[in-house]
Amino acid sequence: MANSAFTLTSSVGTDGKSMRATKFQTTHGFSAGSVVRFIQQANGVTGHFALAQADGGVTAEAVGIVESVDAAGNEFTIVYGGEVNTANFISVNSTLGVTGSDVWFLDPDVLGGLTDTAPTNSGDIIKPILTLVSGTQDDRGLVTNYIGTHIGGENTVSLDSVHPVGEIIAFAGNTSDVPAGWQLCDGSTLEVVGDYATYYSRVGTKYGYQIELEIVDRGHTGFGGRTASQEIASTVIPSYIMDGSYAPSAGTTGTILVDPDVLTGITGGETVGDNTGFPSGLIYSNSTFVTASHESADGITYTVNSATVKYVKTPDMRSRTFIGATSDFFGTTGGRRSTGMDGFTAGQIGGAEDAVTTESSDSGSGLHVYTAQAAGQASLRQPFMAAHFIIRTTSTAKAALVDGLNVALSDSGLTDHETTNVNDGDFTVYDGTDSKFKELKILDSYPDNPTSFEEQFRINSLNGYISVGHNGGDYPLHVKNSSNAEIRVEDTTNSRHLRMYVDNNKADIRPGSGCDLHISGQSATGIIDSTTSTRLLKDDVTMDGDLGVTGGIEARQGDIVAKAGQIYSKVVNYSVSSTFTPNGGDGNLSYVTVSGNSCTINTVTNDQPGAMYTFVLNKSGSSNCTLNINGNFKFANGIKPNIIRGNSNVVISALCVAANEFLCTWAEDYS
Repeated sequence: MANSAFTLTSSVGTDGKSMRATKFQTTHGFSAGSVVRFIQQANGVTGHFALAQADGGVTAEAVGIVESVDAAGNEFTIVYGGEVNTANFISVNSTLGVTGSDVWFLDPDVLGGLTDTAPTNSGDIIKPILTLVSGTQDDRGLVTNYIGTHIGGENTVSLDSVHPVGEIIAFAGNTSDVPAGWQLCDGSTLEVVGDYATYYSRVGTKYGYQIELEIVDRGHTGFGGRTASQEIASTVIPSYIMDGSYAPSAGTTGTILVDPDVLTGITGGETVGDNTGFPSGLIYSNSTFVTASHESADGITYTVNSATVKYVKTPDMRSRTFIGATSDFFGTTGGRRSTGMDGFTAGQIGGAEDAVTTESSDSGSGLHVYTAQAAGQASLRQPFMAAHFIIRTTSTAKAALVDGLNVALSDSGLTDHETTNVNDGDFTVYDGTDSKFKELKILDSYPDNPTSFEEQFRINSLNGYISVGHNGGDYPLHVKNSSNAEIRVEDTTNSRHLRMYVDNNKADIRPGSGCDLHISGQSATGIIDSTTSTRLLKDDVTMDGDLGVTGGIEARQGDIVAKAGQIYSKVVNYSVSSTFTPNGGDGNLSYVTVSGNSCTINTVTNDQPGAMYTFVLNKSGSSNCTLNINGNFKFANGIKPNIIRGNSNVVISALCVAANEFLCTWAEDYS
């Protein structure tokens, strides 16, 4: 804030209530209510006024507020301090249209702007500059121009360096008023993930823990509230079973939550070799698990497939005081001093509160000797005053050393971060050139269900482009390469893939070996040649197997040719006694077996001009059958068959030349 001492150079007047001046500066761009700073003359540039902004130490060097601007826009009145008429900019800037003693700050986001909210982002300047006057003096404010405070500079600290996770202090307050980030030292449990991950990594299990054991069911229920044990490093560790809902089927796996007990405290006096007075830092493992107390399964051994620590505990300092530890390790000798004094492992407990003694005399020395008999009478306590102990359990909080300021700084203290504009759903990518982390827009927003993030991962761009091998902007999806541009879709489980690629000869969609190509879709119209017409292919079509077509096949240009094989109509069989109505939709060749002695042949339904219909009329049995043929069937010279002889055929070929009009030939007595 080195330039705060602004020197008044001209046109300075006073009305007893303010210090102000009228300035002339062309094309300044100011308006009533603009907060301005002064740029000193340097390097041939004449000193001039400019808009201030609370986004840095230099730009926040405000010297006053513009009260009014003349009609020409070149002359303005600036108030350096004291009373300012706000009528002109209250009406223009609606956000200032309030009454009362409201404090307004230099805006970090708007050049020359004011805001009624103190800035909170790292790097911004908190600079109060205007206080509105309440009461009968409307449209009045006081230009105060306080010294600004830089957020995130030397005033900001990480609380883990001041109060590290794991720190224990005496707390004179009530248990209901423990500060955020702290927990009572009462043996309560903390999750090993999330907010307490740092506590778990730093403090560990030395003060107790709860662990989830996966076991194979042996047909027993009622575990909850029972006890069990596991032998660890030749030490039997008892535990309390927390979870009472375990009830899988015999032979299947399930989990139970157990709480290993604190080992027995020292009762016989502390000696160098005495190692039994601390909680079981020995962790339950993939071993065996024995039910020590169970309604139907006492002494049953279970196999533990996995053991996962779920919770750790705070130290239980109730009715205890501290003694300095000499070792972090569990063992009989690690960290012991050689001074003759007992050594203690971190987390170790021991000692007694009281002892019953009997008095006797040592005849040799004449001294009185007190021998401990049992706990309960003789006090071993020094004079004391009780208070709660609390332990720091999280390190996420930050603080600024400015009275009354609450600042949230997401990346404060990380010198290699630059993610100042990250939004919900962004990725953070490390830039090795300048050793900074930069935000990368991949998702429109964070997934609704982050637990299935991998399944829900999408690349969404409503108005943008996705490009591979191209700088983008041409098409929503653009894959580009100098040659053989290719997209590959692959099913690795079933070893199937599809290639879509373009080279200098063709564009190709090709499935891999053993994979059929299906092109389908609702209201699909086929493969389109936009230059000519809709075609399957422009050249010859070769298809293996039967081709079933619903609807007609038209050769609009050219012939339908069977270059190998046949073009034929399948035979449709009918059995009739007296009447036969041919249906062109069934096929072109009909074999009709007539059982009666008289048969009427009706006209063809669903006939198609240009089609040839053939009817083979066969009389079953030795008797003849009289034929009555519809008049739409025309025969040469009007001669048409009128009988089917017994056990013989009559063949009629009918060419449809128009609707319900057929030119026919016939023959009989085939032998």
